[in-house]
Amino acid sequence: MAARYKSSGEIWSDTWLWEILSIVLSGVCFALTLALLKIYDQRAPPQIIYGITLNALISILTTFSKSALLVVVAGAISQLKWRWFQNMNGRSILDTQLFDDASRGPWGSVVLLATAHTWSLVSIGALVSISALALDPFAQQLLSYPTRDIIATDAAAQAPNILQATSFAAGNTSRSRLEMTNRVVASLWDLESEAGGFAAVGCPTGNCAWDDFESLAMCTPCQNRTADIGLPDFSLSWDASLGREALESIAEGTEPRRYVHWGSFSLYFPTDFQCDIDASHFSTSGVVSLSLSKSYSYPSELDYPSHLFGASIPYQVYVDNSGLNVSTQTVPLLRFCYIQLHRAREDGIEKLAIKEATTCQLIPCVKKYSYSISNGVPTLKATGERYGSWSFNASAKMLIGGISYSPIFPSWIDLGGGNRQIPDPSNETYPPRSFRIDKFNIDQFREIGNLFQGEILATDKFADDKRNSVSNTSGVQFKQEFFRGSDSYPDAGSSQLQQIVDNGGLSWFMSTIAARLSKYMREKDGIPVLGRSYTTITIVQVRWPWVSLLAVVWSCAATFLMLTMWICHGSDWVLWKTSSLPWIYHGLEPHNIEGIKATATRVNKVSGMEKNAKMLRVTLWNDPTDGRIKLKMTH
Repeated sequence: MAARYKSSGEIWSDTWLWEILSIVLSGVCFALTLALLKIYDQRAPPQIIYGITLNALISILTTFSKSALLVVVAGAISQLKWRWFQNMNGRSILDTQLFDDASRGPWGSVVLLATAHTWSLVSIGALVSISALALDPFAQQLLSYPTRDIIATDAAAQAPNILQATSFAAGNTSRSRLEMTNRVVASLWDLESEAGGFAAVGCPTGNCAWDDFESLAMCTPCQNRTADIGLPDFSLSWDASLGREALESIAEGTEPRRYVHWGSFSLYFPTDFQCDIDASHFSTSGVVSLSLSKSYSYPSELDYPSHLFGASIPYQVYVDNSGLNVSTQTVPLLRFCYIQLHRAREDGIEKLAIKEATTCQLIPCVKKYSYSISNGVPTLKATGERYGSWSFNASAKMLIGGISYSPIFPSWIDLGGGNRQIPDPSNETYPPRSFRIDKFNIDQFREIGNLFQGEILATDKFADDKRNSVSNTSGVQFKQEFFRGSDSYPDAGSSQLQQIVDNGGLSWFMSTIAARLSKYMREKDGIPVLGRSYTTITIVQVRWPWVSLLAVVWSCAATFLMLTMWICHGSDWVLWKTSSLPWIYHGLEPHNIEGIKATATRVNKVSGMEKNAKMLRVTLWNDPTDGRIKLKMTH
């Protein structure tokens, strides 16, 4: 038993086996860490007994790896200490303290690196010892736990289908016309976004998606025509004669405390501005009132049309018995126009001016949609749209005013041409799956257009201010600096016009009406588009760049050990490594120690010993007289 224990002790003490096994253990722990990271990367966190987390496993493996690595570094630094003193010129005996401290931890390694004369292979070990401090923090940065959506497999969690329209047949019954009209009117007060109202579907998990799909829809191309509308130079200031007339009328009591002057103006439309707005006559009125103090009169109110609306069916939908056909120009279902007027100052004079003029068309089209629901919030993107072509069909003849007419029923087909008219549909080549609207009565769209015609009057009010008083010479001027507010008055029964203005004008309204009619087409003649539900799970995500420090530190430690083993190999080298016993068995001769004691001071204190050690230089040598390795003083 004693012989076996002695043999085992020699293996551990007199070879590099302990350090080799330690670096292997460190590498195995590092490899297991990599394996765990690879296995669980982009997967759900493992469920381990007693609630042990993946972070805890990584931390344990990193701690074992670092501990075994520091054993290697300590042994190699200590062995290089003995190698350091096998210099025939001798080394300062204080260097033993530097090497020993470096083998014990990072602070000693920092001191060793700060001592320039000790820079050698041992510096690699010192750097490894310092870098090992960062292994635990880096290990904590290896993992993050983001969430990811995966397709739900539970039947109860499946996303419902949404609808796409490939065809549409608008009924011509009073019920169908009323339904379409009501949807358009309701959209003005139900301010739901297009995404929110796109489909009446539920999403059980709160996260659903559908493949991009195309559907028959309504598009609303708009044009800004502000620069094309003509308005004569219509001043909002009255000359001195009207000022005198106003003052005289108020003074005589013809109109007690106020005088009203009426005016009118016309607009000029270009020939291609097709709009059902009578441009020939618009009325304005201005009011001069007696001040509360009754000492002066001032311009108090100005009334003028501020918003003009028009909607029209562009072309007649009849062809007479002479064979005349409808126009070959672009044929929208409806054309809307909107003009906004306001007061503007030009050359110091208040005038009526056009602020905006917009025309929009309601045209069938094919839109490509991307629709999804994330965390219960729907997202809709129209990623493309295209326009098709028109054709017209004459039905049975009817007698109107003694003349035979054929009502025209338009059809729309998804055939390129930018809304061109197809003279003879039978000569066209159609795609295998085309979107179409077949033979619908356009009068139901006329009913929608009739709801959005009229005007809104503005009443601007001005301050009772003596600086703005009317005189016999200055006339009447409605100045912006005395403006105090404005009221709006839509035509009777036209509250929808005010709603359009309040929410952004015609551009807002057209996008709203297009969204509602497109939804109506999908719900009426739609086919399903399959959807997918997603559930949100937490996954493990490895930040692989953080592994680099662990790999570099281990590689440096292994390289440091191999270089130390190679330098210290051979029969003339001894492996004392971290042992303190060589100082007893191979220390200075007794007469050297007595000589040091005789000349040194304060050798009973560490500071005294360090001070004297700086002046002592020693070397390890093989004494030829007795064959022993000894420390020898070089001076």
